Amino acid sequence: MAITYFKKPMSLLEKTSWPTACYWGLTLLLFVFLWQLGPLIQIDTPSYLGHSPQRSALYPLLLQLNNFLFGVGNYQFLAFLQLILGFSAIHFLSFKLKNLFTLPAWAILPITFILLTPYFGPTKFGNAILTEAICYPVFLFAFSSLLEGILLKKTQHLLYFLGLTAILILTRRQFLFLYPIFLVVLFYIFFFNRKFFRVPLLSICFVFSILLTNFLERTYTLLKHGHFTTIPFTGIQLIIAPLYIAEDQDVIYFKTDEERILFQKVRQEMHRKHLSLQSLQIVGNSPYINFSIYNHFSESYNPICWETLAPMMTSLGMNDTFKADKLMTQMAFILIQNNLVNYLKLYFVNIAYNLGGWYFNFFLSCLAIITALHYFWKKDSVSLACLLSLMLTGANYSLIALVEPVLRRYSIYTDTIQISMLLVLVMLALKNNSNHKAYS
Repeated sequence: MAITYFKKPMSLLEKTSWPTACYWGLTLLLFVFLWQLGPLIQIDTPSYLGHSPQRSALYPLLLQLNNFLFGVGNYQFLAFLQLILGFSAIHFLSFKLKNLFTLPAWAILPITFILLTPYFGPTKFGNAILTEAICYPVFLFAFSSLLEGILLKKTQHLLYFLGLTAILILTRRQFLFLYPIFLVVLFYIFFFNRKFFRVPLLSICFVFSILLTNFLERTYTLLKHGHFTTIPFTGIQLIIAPLYIAEDQDVIYFKTDEERILFQKVRQEMHRKHLSLQSLQIVGNSPYINFSIYNHFSESYNPICWETLAPMMTSLGMNDTFKADKLMTQMAFILIQNNLVNYLKLYFVNIAYNLGGWYFNFFLSCLAIITALHYFWKKDSVSLACLLSLMLTGANYSLIALVEPVLRRYSIYTDTIQISMLLVLVMLALKNNSNHKAYS
């Protein structure tokens, strides 16, 4: 008599490893927690709802569509979609890093935790009715495309990156820092890997992407505000640091009465409120701008910009946003040109302070040099990916510091990428040395 044995089918729990179970459990719990918080209206939200000329096109248009579909002020579904988009991007990048670098299963947990920090931290990116809710996940997808395109030598993924970059810039001009990064990538491809890529196509698409995004932004501004120009938000931000480090006698460098009157009145108010570098009374004694001076500048930035300069411009009848932006930009360059040394000191301290201080800056600089040398020696993907993340961080911080203090809500895009890549380096080091024994 024949006896047949049937293998007991594996249950879902038996098929699932503990890191995978923890990953899905924790992300699901966090998603539900954030979802029940609902949309969060922030101090900058009204400027997007009102289609302020100082805001880029895509998010105000998205809010307009939401109001049309669900009614004014009802952002529940939008917040849900923002969270879905964010968690999807984080899931995509986490598994992309795991697969590209052959990491152990448990590596998903710390990487995901780092990438999720903008969502459960004070910024609440997914819930906020701000551009961050769209830009952060799109940036993660863009980084994934750039990384896969370079490491796996896929032209198509680099084209995806250019498309996502266009979306980012039309949502938030901060992402202009991605253009020089892609230019560096093009040079790298041309000199070291051009046989694997369609370089002419990438070059043409790169130029076309720049021209198209600029044209679309100008067209939006023309249709909404009657000016064929980019958003007028550069000047009032660019001039704050030059105003802070300027001296009263710099008034002689301005050519028009309008510029001279505005400068003198703003400086008077800054002195009264102790908002200038001169108010610290250490200009002649300090050979450099240190972190304590930077802290004073950082604390003074908003009082100078929104509580002093902006009201003064209104009182002087400078109500045309586009003319005012042009005037502020022109004045800023005059002040920078005549206070270049102090401006550069403040600029570099702004970057160094917010990157974590001098020691961490030294560490990142050494890491960049080591990974660059190691890549050209070994041609390994890990060094190239780490170098790319450091370049993105440097470019982002460098652009932000031109116009304002580097706030965490602006730097966190590249911060999470950089920390994730540092974690990858650590995990690979542990993996490669797991068979080594220590001897006392």
